[in-house]
Amino acid sequence: MSKCGCFTPRLPSPEDKNLNIKILGAFLADPNGGKYDDSLPTFEYIPRFSHFDPTHMKKVRRIAVDLSKKPCKEMIRVLSCLKNTYPSSVYIDHLARVALHKHPDTKFMSVPPPYQTVPSLFFDRDLRHGRLEEILTHHDTLRVAKLDPEQLLAWWREDPGFSSHHGNWHLYYPFDESPVFERQGELFAYMHVQMLARFDFERLALGFSRVEPFGPSFGWDKPMKYGYNPRLVGFSARAGGMMIPHSASNGGRRVFSLDIVRQTHELLNGIDKGFLINSQGRRVPVTMNALGLCLEANLTHSTNHQLYGDIHNNGHVLIAFCGDPDGVWDIDKGAMMESFTAARDPVFYRWHKFIDIFFENHRRSLRQYTVNDWDALKNVEIKSFKTIIDDKDAVNLPAHLDLTNNLFNYMGKETITIYDPEPKEITDQGIKKSIPFSFKLNVRNNGRKDAKAVFRVFMVPYTKEPHEVWRLLAVELDRFVVPLKAGEDREIVRSDKDSSVILPPELTVGHIMQGKTSIGSKPPCGCGWPRNLLIPRGQPTGMKTKIYVLASNWAEDGVNPEEGLIGSIAYCGKLGGPYPDKRPMGFPFDRNTTWGETKDKSGRVYMPEFDEAIIDKVPNAAMAEVTVTYLTKHMIEAEEAAEKVKNKEFFQKSTPVHFSKDNFSNSEGSSSDSDDDTGKIRRSLSSLKFFYG
Repeated sequence: MSKCGCFTPRLPSPEDKNLNIKILGAFLADPNGGKYDDSLPTFEYIPRFSHFDPTHMKKVRRIAVDLSKKPCKEMIRVLSCLKNTYPSSVYIDHLARVALHKHPDTKFMSVPPPYQTVPSLFFDRDLRHGRLEEILTHHDTLRVAKLDPEQLLAWWREDPGFSSHHGNWHLYYPFDESPVFERQGELFAYMHVQMLARFDFERLALGFSRVEPFGPSFGWDKPMKYGYNPRLVGFSARAGGMMIPHSASNGGRRVFSLDIVRQTHELLNGIDKGFLINSQGRRVPVTMNALGLCLEANLTHSTNHQLYGDIHNNGHVLIAFCGDPDGVWDIDKGAMMESFTAARDPVFYRWHKFIDIFFENHRRSLRQYTVNDWDALKNVEIKSFKTIIDDKDAVNLPAHLDLTNNLFNYMGKETITIYDPEPKEITDQGIKKSIPFSFKLNVRNNGRKDAKAVFRVFMVPYTKEPHEVWRLLAVELDRFVVPLKAGEDREIVRSDKDSSVILPPELTVGHIMQGKTSIGSKPPCGCGWPRNLLIPRGQPTGMKTKIYVLASNWAEDGVNPEEGLIGSIAYCGKLGGPYPDKRPMGFPFDRNTTWGETKDKSGRVYMPEFDEAIIDKVPNAAMAEVTVTYLTKHMIEAEEAAEKVKNKEFFQKSTPVHFSKDNFSNSEGSSSDSDDDTGKIRRSLSSLKFFYG
């Protein structure tokens, strides 16, 4: 029986298929169905529900627990009646997901993706209602870029699969009174730092500087330069230049900016000293897990909720209500107030960059890695490593492109059925897609014993910065286990679709109605990075990157070495069990590495560069220089035209695509302020049309 990164599913039965279909009633409103009839005494409707309000989360958990104690049939009936009564409610959808996850008969059943059942959290209101003219006006990228360059990354931040991943992560790892999972606080840190690394990757591809932190001592008392309009029903826009209020309320609980300042000081002081003070006044060691539980303010497992407060969640609240902190004008909340919408807002990344300061201060206090940490699988050698394209016909690739160590992306469209509450099809025109690829490794086990290797794959942008700086940009692409027989030479081909980072194929409403319980070989799981965003989009001229792979000893690293790594374990762990990898999350790039002195052929002693050390000192690691190219619409159309006339010379003369590296600032991590970013955008508008053509 396979083990999924999110769940430990049992094998599906015919009864499961029927139950899955019945569960749909909790998510699809029936205008002729029964309405709520007060059969749940603890139920209380929350009109301004938020995933970042602890009062709301406690109420949801209490109601969900009561529902989960009912017979399965009765629980589904009550949830269906609630959906019929409140057909567009985000709160009711969330309650249904929590209750079904807690009930023993339904915890392993498949539920439809939230972008189908609560589309108001994911899709532009004009897109949902088919108003094409308004959509084109909103997405006039060249016009918007002159005023707010952050909108050039809206395609990434507003990707529905990405929003679903972030919201589902917080659904499965709540900060309420539920029991915490092992290393949940560390996973909170790692999942979000990977979001930051991926966002910075996309920024560098556009010539932007990296995300700057926003929080106490980092512009907290100054205006937020850029605003954001989510264009979602029930959410308000934030104009540029707004300030963080002294306090704000979601209609009940009030949060204060000065509390965040004080709690920040207390927590940073504890990190510097190496210990935190628990609620009994005793010292406890600082760990990544303890920090994560403090910052997310887990209601039962924070080291000291009174002293260290609710920094992460309360920051979301203050930003979300900066336009109407006292509720005087009854203005809708901002996007930062919901876990499914927060990552759409550019300020989300600045806030989480601030949150990561706590974790990074602790990481820098830990022992640095040495060659012994890397060379942890003796006798295993990675002889070669490269990427290959699996499906060169996915789009019409230009004929001259090399398919080895080159990855390709393009912008496409996706047609999705939503229930709003009636079913309708919408087409999202701005979905980034990748041409399928694989990693290809040649590995030799030089030892006399069989080994079990776990391969850890990370991508970083090409940069001349030191390792201690660029390691924060390391994006995990995959982690997988392969057995190696003694003396074996083995070729390993690993497809991107099998990555332990990405979400397995989702079961949609249509699939569930057809009686399906999974798609492909992986069990369904709501948490996981979207496959279409696994690699960064790159540049039309080609963005240079490096992909590192390290093989370590799974017999020592695995919590259960007999199990592999199936499903989206990297960012989502395994609910119902411990995180399957004993190593610190992000290893080997979670800390700096000191390689020690090396002698050259003449006997001169020197400190080796990072890549040189990998080659000389770590035979169980390898690096490939990989170029990531964004195939613009113009590039693809030009190649198609060239093929039609069968005249390559004509193609070369007539292709209206001429990119120069001068159009883009270098992607080697140079820093600049926001004004410089605006200038870069204005100076390169003539080339940016190819990004959005």
